[in-house]
Amino acid sequence: MPTYFDLVLFGRKTDASGIPKPFNRYRIEVDSWLTPGSGVATIIPTTDDTPVPDPPHIIVKKGGVKQAAKAAREAIEAMPQNRGLCKRGNCP
Repeated sequence: MPTYFDLVLFGRKTDASGIPKPFNRYRIEVDSWLTPGSGVATIIPTTDDTPVPDPPHIIVKKGGVKQAAKAAREAIEAMPQNRGLCKRGNCP
């Protein structure tokens, strides 16, 4: 059964509506993979113009679901568009 994590990366400036710019929101779906101890994470953007790593699926051979979620978070945070942004969410 898949597990979901949320991750929001946002800038310190806001638009006229008070929404931070940029505002990149992700849903990360993680599950076990084909071999024991492996895991897969799928990165799903939930706001317009949110950049996504290519490929949006990350597979880890060890560490299972928790390691897959961590690898997905690291891939998202490493994207040039997300560097230096504030972070909020429940992703490990």
